[in-house]
Formats: sequence, structure tokens, C-alpha cells
Amino acid sequence: MMPEAAQTLVGYGGRPDGFAACALAPEQIELADLVLGLTREHRGAVVTMVPRAASRTVTLREYARLLGGVTADDVAAAGADPVARFRAITAAAFGRRGFAPPERPEDDDVPDPYGGPMAAYERAAAMISDALDVPLSLLSP
Repeated sequence: MMPEAAQTLVGYGGRPDGFAACALAPEQIELADLVLGLTREHRGAVVTMVPRAASRTVTLREYARLLGGVTADDVAAAGADPVARFRAITAAAFGRRGFAPPERPEDDDVPDPYGGPMAAYERAAAMISDALDVPLSLLSP
């Protein structure tokens, strides 16, 4: 992990200890209920590896955008089980595909800060945090 990324992660309360990057394998994609990329390019790479994963692959910011307007009441039938709630949240998001387009396609991307200044890492982390707030707020009953 780049030192800037580690520093940013610590600032958000995370721990970079033991982090090890690895390439995404088709087997992992096959087993996933949801595949989140940070850019449309990532999403495209996943779908190129496993075309049938297109129906469950989005960018993180796209996922958050699709959940705009979804409320806890919309997923209440899933109960308190976190797996059931996650699946209901994802079904609600994917049910809005085509009905909640981005203003600009690049709005669904988190720009890669690699090799850039610390401010780029901080901007990317803020985008990720903001996007995660949406589904995580729906996850607890």
C-alpha cells in the first residue's frame, strides 16, 4: 500500500497492517453477490472476465447513486439478518438501474490517486466514505 493511502486509511480509523494487494480472479467474481469497482474501467474489466457478472457489477459510487431515495422502510421486509438486508439493499439498487442516471458518466468513478499528491488520496477517500455511507446506513434495521 502506498504510504499516502495508508496514512489516509488511518485517518478514517482503518488499519493498513497486513494489507496485501492481489489480482481479482474469475473464481472470486463467480462467487460474489455484488462486485464493486472504483471506476467504470474496473467494472468493464470484471465483466470482460466474467460476462454473466454484468448484472451484479457496478462502481461504488454508482451503487450509492442507485440507492438514492431507497429508505430503511424499502428493505424492512428483510428483517434484521444482515445478509438478507444486504441482498434487499442490492436488489433495491439494481431495480433502479436505468431510472437514476448520473449527470455525467465520470460521476460514477473514484479517480485513482496513485502517484499523486496527498490531496488526491484524501479526495478519493472522502468519495469512498461518502458512497459507503449510503448502503451502510440501510444495513442496520
